[in-house]
Amino acid sequence: MQFYINKNQQEKNSVAQQSFKRLTNDLLDEKLQDLNDNTCQILINQNCDKLYLQITPKIGSFIYNNYQFQLDFRINYPYNPPLIHVESNIPHPNIDLKNHQLYVKVLDPNVWKPVYGLYDIIQAIKQTILYIDYTYIPNDIQCIKSAQRMGQQDHSTDEEESEDKGFELSENFKRNFELPTLSRISVENEQSDDTEEENFDDPSERSSQEPAIINLTKNTRHSLDDNNTLPKPKK
Repeated sequence: MQFYINKNQQEKNSVAQQSFKRLTNDLLDEKLQDLNDNTCQILINQNCDKLYLQITPKIGSFIYNNYQFQLDFRINYPYNPPLIHVESNIPHPNIDLKNHQLYVKVLDPNVWKPVYGLYDIIQAIKQTILYIDYTYIPNDIQCIKSAQRMGQQDHSTDEEESEDKGFELSENFKRNFELPTLSRISVENEQSDDTEEENFDDPSERSSQEPAIINLTKNTRHSLDDNNTLPKPKK
């Protein structure tokens, strides 16, 4: 008995084998270990030319949620991006739960490049789950409302953090470089001529009381003559 396999089926098998070979090589990339860090936990399970991915954030608004995805690499990978199916039922602004699709910009056929590999794919999914890609929200009312709500929360948090961050001059800076305040200047202007002369007679005392003022303009050095007077300018 003889079996005949049509040409289209042979081509499909050849493409599937090529995709599986590339996926196998990508799984050997040592950089995949770096994706599992203190921001999230990542689990990868392989089943032939499919991958099952679980991402559990350790920070952010989606902390401790287990997002599960199925990645299908059979369709001419790496020349085409893998197909991603969302297995979990957890809301996220970049996940269309009705169609079980994850919106990641790098997996858009118009953006995808064959040089991208498994590390780039998981890294993009990780960043999208942790930080939300507001430029790539599904055209779904629930996703849009969720993105608007999360965006307002992030904006409010940024304003609170900016208010908490104050700037304070050090005591050394205040003592050496801070200019006198207006109230201090007004008090000094009201002092009598005798008091001013008394203060000027002792330069060391005055320098210890007033903060130093740095003059950043470039001055010309002059030398004194024998009579301790400045030389007359030349005509």
